[in-house]
Amino acid sequence: GPTDKPIPTRSCRLGMNQFHHLCICRFNTDSSAPSINWPSVDTPEEDKQMLRFHCHFVALTTWLLLSHSSMAQEIKPPTSTAGKLLGGWLEFMNATDGSPANAFNPAGFRDKTDTARSSRIEFRNRGREIFGSLKLAKILDEKEREIAVVLSSKKGQEIQVTLFLTPAPDNLIEAVKMEPYRRSTPKGPQPDEQIKERIKEIMERAQTAGFSGAVLIARKSEPMFAGAYGLANRSYNARNTIHTKFNLGSMNKMFTAVAIMQLVERNQLELADPVSKYLDQSWLPKVDTDQIKIHHLLNHTSGLGSYFNEDFQNGSRANFRYISDYKPLLLAEKIDQTPGSGWRYSNTGYLLLGAIVEKVTGDSYFDYVRANIYQPVGMTDSDCFELDTPTENLAYGYFREGDQWKNNLFLHVIKGGPAGGGYSTLRDLLRFSNALSGGQLLSSENTRNLVTPKANSPTYGYGFEIAKTPTGLVAGHSGGFPGIESHLSMYLDKGVTLVILCNADNCMNLVLDDLRDVVSSIQN
Repeated sequence: GPTDKPIPTRSCRLGMNQFHHLCICRFNTDSSAPSINWPSVDTPEEDKQMLRFHCHFVALTTWLLLSHSSMAQEIKPPTSTAGKLLGGWLEFMNATDGSPANAFNPAGFRDKTDTARSSRIEFRNRGREIFGSLKLAKILDEKEREIAVVLSSKKGQEIQVTLFLTPAPDNLIEAVKMEPYRRSTPKGPQPDEQIKERIKEIMERAQTAGFSGAVLIARKSEPMFAGAYGLANRSYNARNTIHTKFNLGSMNKMFTAVAIMQLVERNQLELADPVSKYLDQSWLPKVDTDQIKIHHLLNHTSGLGSYFNEDFQNGSRANFRYISDYKPLLLAEKIDQTPGSGWRYSNTGYLLLGAIVEKVTGDSYFDYVRANIYQPVGMTDSDCFELDTPTENLAYGYFREGDQWKNNLFLHVIKGGPAGGGYSTLRDLLRFSNALSGGQLLSSENTRNLVTPKANSPTYGYGFEIAKTPTGLVAGHSGGFPGIESHLSMYLDKGVTLVILCNADNCMNLVLDDLRDVVSSIQN
């Protein structure tokens, strides 16, 4: 959505080799605990994410909020220029390979190159796999160079589609936007029973659409709803439960940031300390670590990138179990800016924070987090498990490759670490949220520091994504990788926690926006 602030972005591969999804990773939530005066965040109100699909570079994901259609019978496209193009596009989307409708492919679009044509056919084929056939259900708006409609699918889905046209006299399709068709929802606080019914309806629709994962919504530390759906292991048909351990992706960065702030609180290090004070040149050149301060690592302004490079991709995952094992991957790491001058999401930065924890405490990073974060708050099902060792109730991550499901065991790390890849459960993440808001892990001052905007980092504090929304301040983190989609939102002003953990691609957007709407309706 439009904003007057720069929005940090990450491009995430969501598990289909030929399709890419640009994820705007912002936290759009609300939260605050009574014991802490949360900072204000000068960011716009919650933006509705827009995915524009330019036909020469197709990006298709099953982001759609798949709801059973109650639309009227199929209607005909308008006879206007935009309506005729819509009709041709629909015919193309419903066509099978080799049908005459393929003739529309070069004729109706601005980009007529062979590459663009092939991409559009891939888009169409993937769309048929996801939706089945499509029919026009409702005209929402029509302008000279734009038409917005609602389509209903054979599988009972409702999709809002907008076609953008080139100027006359060409009148060709310039771009296509596809997004969930979201019906109007009740505004203002709603009774608890109505809230619970809405959540059940959302999750039933999502389950029909293939949602695999677990969801929790809690108010004032107590769960209002918890449910699990889909399969934890497709080979053995083992189902997810509310106790299943899901991969968190980058959410582990929150734990790393808390660990660093605990050491600050104990006067064992300072945020302004240079990295070179703790790590020698076997990690990075001293000329770089002299410039980079600990606070730069925490808020992604160090100028470092990610150690998930070609050497990692081509190497054995078994080689990377401990933080020091990653040193060889940093040999080619360069800072691309003066530290503190700009925002760049950095997994390497959080790896180095883990190494600093080890240097300062003399313990392994894993032992420190276990003893100082997990155990004190009762997070008994959370850890960085080694995936070649059996772990009870662990969900495998799955992504689609063509028509086939694949697990991500040989893509992801064999053991998570400071930047991500650990595991947790719904209840453990609620315990973490409660402990952080309740002052169990840090003082009020240092907790506020985690979720306060920093220079050149308006939507990221220290290890926490942050946003100001109509319901107040929200803090938390998300995570993504093929077969992994995770999300924690702590609505700090409202006292509500939202947890969504998925072990299959393209599940998060089946529920996230609707559950955010639900949270806004929960009575304080």
